[in-house]
Amino acid sequence: MSLVLDLKSLNADGHLDLAVPPETANQWSKHLVIETANPVKIDLKYRFSDQGLFLEGVLQGTILGDCHRCNEPTPGDVELKVRARYLEGTPPRLGERRQDEEGKWGVELDEEAGELEYYSGHHLDLTDWLRDEWALGLPVSLHCGSEACREGAAGGQETRKSIDPRWQFLADLKAQMEEEG
Repeated sequence: MSLVLDLKSLNADGHLDLAVPPETANQWSKHLVIETANPVKIDLKYRFSDQGLFLEGVLQGTILGDCHRCNEPTPGDVELKVRARYLEGTPPRLGERRQDEEGKWGVELDEEAGELEYYSGHHLDLTDWLRDEWALGLPVSLHCGSEACREGAAGGQETRKSIDPRWQFLADLKAQMEEEG
């Protein structure tokens, strides 16, 4: 699914309501052991200025997974606040001299390049940005909140120890370094 906006046809009210089907949201988070139960609702406000297109809003959805403590199927509501600034043009290359929105000249650094999004023409594809926000904002584990589960947590009982799949490569690297050294 592609979430492409035609910038020429945006409403003057500065508001967008979009939805992402559960199948697409599940592809966005396939590295986790949770599923999206219903469409992800996207409520965005936008405004244009001489400093670019500003987007901010909320992604909302219901996810399903197993409770981290008792392994019972557990739903969870997710509400993620998102923000982005898009500039028209091409992304700068590392080390390129550029002028910022205040007119000051400088050299593009790696961290600065990652903070902004870019578009060209009259169409803006929000797919990658929204996918990243959804995938990084989801919880790694769910808790059902049942009485037995709460009592187990209060007693320090965890049925399984898990590593956030988004950071698994660090655990693998640590294990490899321990084997070598």
